[in-house]
Amino acid sequence: MRGRGVVAIRLQGELDLATHVALRGVLHGLDLQGLKHVDLDVSDLSFCDSRGCAVLLSFHHRARAEGVTVGIWGARPEFRRLVELIEPGAVRGLA
Repeated sequence: MRGRGVVAIRLQGELDLATHVALRGVLHGLDLQGLKHVDLDVSDLSFCDSRGCAVLLSFHHRARAEGVTVGIWGARPEFRRLVELIEPGAVRGLA
């Protein structure tokens, strides 16, 4: 969904070795020009490995460099721990 400078993306299922490349393609193909914010809803993500988490964090860094804020919503405790292991301090940005 896109409107008023905001894009919302909902992730479902598993984000792992088999799916992280597809998500990377979607996120890195996203035109950030004119965007203010991207919401990533991970509440329906049943599993995320380190590759999937790395894709999300890489996108977060890219967006931030372009002046676009990123919100990651609905993160389960396991996901929060994984993010903290990969990038200490990043958990503060998760809702």
